[in-house]
Amino acid sequence: MKLKILNKWFVWGSIGLLFLFTRLYQINTNPPALYWDEASIGVNAYSILITGKDEWGTSFPLHFRAFGEFKLPVYIYTVAGFMSVLGKKEIAVRLPAVLFTAIAILFSFLIYRKVLGSQLATLGVFFLTMTPWLFLFSRTGYEVTAGLAFFMAGLFFFLKSLEQTSKVDFGHFLLAHLFFGLALYSYNSYRVILPVALPLFYIYLWRSVGLTKTKLKAIFLSLFLISLMMIPVLRLLFSPEGLNRYQAVGAVDLNHKRETIYNLSRNYFKNFSPQFLGLSGDSNSRSHTQFGGELLWVEIFLGLSGLIYIARGSFKKNWLFLGLLLISPLPVAITKESPHALRGLTMIPFLVVLALLGMKGLISLVHSQKPLIGAVLLGSFFQFSLYYLDFENNYSKFAPDWQYGYSQVFKNYGQSFANYKHVYISDYMAQPYIFYLFYGDLDYASFRKNIQYSPPSDWGFSTVRSIGNVEFIKGLEGLNLMSSLVFASQQQRLDNVDSTDVLSNPDGSVAFYVYDFTKK
Repeated sequence: MKLKILNKWFVWGSIGLLFLFTRLYQINTNPPALYWDEASIGVNAYSILITGKDEWGTSFPLHFRAFGEFKLPVYIYTVAGFMSVLGKKEIAVRLPAVLFTAIAILFSFLIYRKVLGSQLATLGVFFLTMTPWLFLFSRTGYEVTAGLAFFMAGLFFFLKSLEQTSKVDFGHFLLAHLFFGLALYSYNSYRVILPVALPLFYIYLWRSVGLTKTKLKAIFLSLFLISLMMIPVLRLLFSPEGLNRYQAVGAVDLNHKRETIYNLSRNYFKNFSPQFLGLSGDSNSRSHTQFGGELLWVEIFLGLSGLIYIARGSFKKNWLFLGLLLISPLPVAITKESPHALRGLTMIPFLVVLALLGMKGLISLVHSQKPLIGAVLLGSFFQFSLYYLDFENNYSKFAPDWQYGYSQVFKNYGQSFANYKHVYISDYMAQPYIFYLFYGDLDYASFRKNIQYSPPSDWGFSTVRSIGNVEFIKGLEGLNLMSSLVFASQQQRLDNVDSTDVLSNPDGSVAFYVYDFTKK
């Protein structure tokens, strides 16, 4: 018995150390820099912490306006909590993603253990720790990991509420819906997934424990709670800003119904393609490292085995998880970009369920489990090791995609901006102002007085033209360069003027040419 306990602690300790090391090591510098979404989250979190208002001056909002869209509050307020301890630093923006990923994995384990037992559940944690799809998002300050954590927590407490076959545990049932509501305010995908998932949950409840007046009362009260939480969501969705945002990213065009149906179907099935899952993954380097596919090959093999296992007779027990897998790509299907690892992240825990069912089926076919388990563990760890080594050694080549140059501008020169009449910064990588707000030493109680805004575009995208003496420019034509500091892109390089400095990306390519016109 003691040996089994020691083995159990060794396994969990090893997985925990693997998770923490691969998530925390060099988290500030790999990915190479904060992307504008991360910087926006950091700026709004710090502004809330210091002033109680977002960057636009709105007090404690439920939706944060940014770049023509609206960011959701859960991750931002969490970052504000981290900043209260760590300060306005990159690590305070990214650490919550590690925490929320760990929570998502924990509740996934509890769900797997409930339906498949402890051993397969532990294997599920092993897979989630090493799955490429989840890895990069667990190191970056995006809201999606918070949404996944609350959705899996809600699913766990929903299943927990059905443990007694004769009745519904109302406390756990209500708690499940509270977590589902938090998912609605964590990431936008769950505003598409939950309206479809909730009927699945209630059908599962009916099939599992039947329906009585007490159970119907629990459903109606929980739906009332969700409905109250949906009111601000619906108000935003049907506002001019919300409709403009969907116009920019949506794939639905009611004037071309046939084409829309084709596009929706194509977008949906792309998320299950071998190319996406097993070979190349998401083409966006901020969502995938471009090394291999989104899943481990072992997971794909076991997942296919899991489909066979379900088809042979376990559908009745596992249809809920299969249904949740099938609805998880819906947020991707209704938008223009597909496949899309970020919007489709909810697929991961249910793809792992398929892999675990495949493992269960294979175990039932072999005489000795150890060789099979050993092959699965070694194969998975070997592929993840290659993936992780590539990430550590080669991922910095994608620094331009992370707008690396802006962080270098403000880290290296931000303290000297007050010495110049004008500071001109090229906006060729987009939204440089948000990096100035994050890295600059600005007074958050008063900086809004010094901002000049550009008019929103037709799609509702808003930009900042200048903050004090710092101007964000598209070109150098017509500018007063006397006593100015200029950060120009390669295309804006001045032919007849030597640059004072060159800010480079990690691979040596030019991010900015620097011109100090006080020295000319």
